[in-house]
Amino acid sequence: MDGLRAVAVLGVIWWHTWIHTGNPAVICFGLNFERLLVPLGTGFQLFFVLSGFCLYLSYQRLREFSAWQTYRRFVRRRWWRLSPAFYFVSLSTAAMLWIPQGHFSGLTLVGHITWLFYWIPGCEILSPVFWTLEVEWEFYLALPLLFSGPGRRMRFGWLVLLVAGCLAWRFWAVVDAADGIATFGTGHLLAHFLPFAWGILAAECWLNHPAWLARIPAVPAVLGGAGLVFFGRGMESTEIFYLAGPFGSLCKTFSEPILTLGYALVLLSALKASNPLLGWLSLPVMQLTGRLSYGLYLWHWLPSAKFGQMFRTLLGETVWAHYLALAATLAVSFPLAGLTYRFLEAPFISGKAKARPSRTTPATVVSLSSRLPR
Repeated sequence: MDGLRAVAVLGVIWWHTWIHTGNPAVICFGLNFERLLVPLGTGFQLFFVLSGFCLYLSYQRLREFSAWQTYRRFVRRRWWRLSPAFYFVSLSTAAMLWIPQGHFSGLTLVGHITWLFYWIPGCEILSPVFWTLEVEWEFYLALPLLFSGPGRRMRFGWLVLLVAGCLAWRFWAVVDAADGIATFGTGHLLAHFLPFAWGILAAECWLNHPAWLARIPAVPAVLGGAGLVFFGRGMESTEIFYLAGPFGSLCKTFSEPILTLGYALVLLSALKASNPLLGWLSLPVMQLTGRLSYGLYLWHWLPSAKFGQMFRTLLGETVWAHYLALAATLAVSFPLAGLTYRFLEAPFISGKAKARPSRTTPATVVSLSSRLPR
């Protein structure tokens, strides 16, 4: 799981440094190989799938309490897990923006302290990457709905309603867009519920071990999942939107569901005892990067923008500028993420890991969920 988080955060950083250096191209045999790596930019969607999987297991773990107690404990744990690092990075970013400008909006700070920066009118988001955290928070608040009725049937009904609402919203956003191309870069759950839904279904599969899942060979599952990721990302492109003609809106609507279904398949494959294609996820460098992924995600935007602009000016819109900016961004972000993890994340994780297992919860669920929700 930490290896998959590493893939997600490294992909996001790769994508942002690519954008900030002008989307440089590497043309060989008529193909732009940099464009072939564009699915790396869907790392935030992989994070959503992992969150759906991990947080669903976490809520299962807390269900020995009453509904209100469970809800309070769950939200409190999520707040303590994410807020200290988020507040520190937000204040640091605000200071870096305030120093050259000489002024800063107090409303913006209030919006970030309350996690309502997408809901308060006039609140400016401190970092463009923070919108995904707003989506995460809305998912935390909506997740208890899935457990509001007795049995799995009621849970599945809520899931279907939320998925239908997400698809309807996405289709409406495409049709309503002025140029017919919606970006879905909004910080609200309804636009991005599908990745969480696939993560939840993956958690159910992992808990119940359906026979059909056991029959799927590990290698074809990984390759099929990766293929769906590439296919879904291709459906998001402007070129496909225009080539599809009257079906362009449907391509845009179903691109993320297809893409994140691929990530869910890769996730289930990674959880199997051995997979020859995913052994590299267990390498120490991948495990370390996964543990630091939250801090890397929070810190990387300003370095990627500054280094991207600097190397773009020095070397032009070239692949050298891109990868030098990527290396410099990682060199700055890793130490910051390490300090953030040591002082603002690890204390909470250590405290939660010492929690005693529930007598009513399978040991495997407790073991996994005590570590995974990051």
